[in-house]
Amino acid sequence: MNEDGERAQLKARLWVYVEERLQQVLSSEEANYTPKFINSLLELAYLQLGEMGSDLQAFAEHAGRDVVNESDFRLYLRRQPELQEQLTGRK
Repeated sequence: MNEDGERAQLKARLWVYVEERLQQVLSSEEANYTPKFINSLLELAYLQLGEMGSDLQAFAEHAGRDVVNESDFRLYLRRQPELQEQLTGRK
């Protein structure tokens, strides 16, 4: 599969996940959303994930490694203490 095909497949999977999460979060609310709204969230998530991947890769390369590891992820989360707490279970 070429890069465009892989990107389209990833976005399709992400669309399904975003829509499922919206349904879960808004199940008790009387809120409606459109496919355009889902697509906006999808594009935002896709861009953020791409940026995160680039940052993690840069951290690993700076450390002289070819593979991203936990220390790179911890460095990435250094400015997001709430997310750190959720992932580690520590306060």
